[in-house]
Amino acid sequence: MEGEGELGCIAAKDRNQAAIIFDETAAMVTRSPELAATLEVIDSRKTIFCRSTGSSMRVISRDAGAAEGPSYSFVFCDELHAWPDRKLFEALRYSGRSRRAPLLATITTAGDRRDTICWEQHEYAEQVIADPNYDPRFYGRIYGAKTDGTDDYFDPAVWRRVNPGMGITMTEESFAADAQEAKNKATKLNGWLRYSLGVWTESTNRWLDPDKWAACSSGPREPFAGRKCIIGMDLSKTTDLSAMVALYPCEGDEFEVDAMFWAPRDLIMERERTDRQPFSHWVSSGYITATDGNIIDHSKIREYVLEYAKTHELEHVYMDLTGAVQLAVELQGAGLRVSGWSQGFRGMSSPTRRLESLVLQQRLRHGGNPVLSWMAANVTVETNAYEDVRPVKKKSTGRIDGIVALIFALGGWESDQITNKP
Repeated sequence: MEGEGELGCIAAKDRNQAAIIFDETAAMVTRSPELAATLEVIDSRKTIFCRSTGSSMRVISRDAGAAEGPSYSFVFCDELHAWPDRKLFEALRYSGRSRRAPLLATITTAGDRRDTICWEQHEYAEQVIADPNYDPRFYGRIYGAKTDGTDDYFDPAVWRRVNPGMGITMTEESFAADAQEAKNKATKLNGWLRYSLGVWTESTNRWLDPDKWAACSSGPREPFAGRKCIIGMDLSKTTDLSAMVALYPCEGDEFEVDAMFWAPRDLIMERERTDRQPFSHWVSSGYITATDGNIIDHSKIREYVLEYAKTHELEHVYMDLTGAVQLAVELQGAGLRVSGWSQGFRGMSSPTRRLESLVLQQRLRHGGNPVLSWMAANVTVETNAYEDVRPVKKKSTGRIDGIVALIFALGGWESDQITNKP
């Protein structure tokens, strides 16, 4: 700490985790006569104080309130993958604006969820590594095995490349023993890949492979306006998200997707807390339309669909009529062709399998819509005794409405193809 009144902090998922870094730092101070003469370790407060400059470094709680107000010169974020949400990180990343040269450093193991601030930082680091001019202020370093098939996870050369401390902090013999166990036991593999090779994995088996989904992020080859489309809608009765997905068939059995979402304005911040996603940013960016009040306003959705129909050729609208009969009647009254679609196995199985195939073969273009991509990460499938499948949420906080609406549209397209055959 070179200036007057510098303030640093160590942050982690909880105080105990942050204390690990603090204790190592404090040990360095007490073992060095030179540092000990300048710095005072106050263990009870997890603080290191510099007498001559009035500067200090401390451990803070994951409660974002601890980051509000202080102007930090230096922030160290430990094991970002384990942080339960983005609130503390967002507060800390802007806490040094009044400092001349603020520094935020993050160190983390690879995670097992791609709907987190850690994954966002990982992807951002990859962009900067590929092109340093993308953000000259950002330095990223990733030690991890490649996931594109070019790295053999059980090749010792790969181990050494992604673990520069091999032979110093660990022996290759012990590493090889762990590798063999992971190879033999499927239940051990994901943990070994994350903690030993820096490979991002999945906490549970996701239905749509995230890398394959990301590969479908390109936008439409032609503007949507004026083109024929099938609409799928999954509407909430009161407080949940509502989704509309327009499906545009293309040559070669390919499809392009245009998605829109609605949510009650009064519940946006609550959704942000419970779902741990940037809903307010999605609203300001136009991915979600906020309707006034604390319940969904179907009249706003109706207005949007009718406006959309003026500039796009809506061939058919498919929706789950549960809680949306009035909207369906109003859309029909306005001249649109509307049909109900069941969320049971019988109606969902074929289009669900088609969506999986389209993603695997990269014959879907969803434009990188972040709300739809978040929902794709939340969805898994359940199977009945007849091996029919349908989408379900993996957890209570996960939303999948957009994927359900997309499957409705695909199912409707399949149905119309059969109906319209000569």
